[in-house]
Amino acid sequence: MLGFATQTTVALHTVVLGVLVTGFAVGAMFSDEEFYKRWHDSHMF
Repeated sequence: MLGFATQTTVALHTVVLGVLVTGFAVGAMFSDEEFYKRWHDSHMF
């Protein structure tokens, strides 16, 4: 789709960067106390 079929190094860097960005975004969400409280309160069983 992005033309990375023959450029495995570029594809690998893109995937690694995507995973890192996603991880940092999730970490930022859960470090926000207000978001964490709303998430925890609404997902109690």
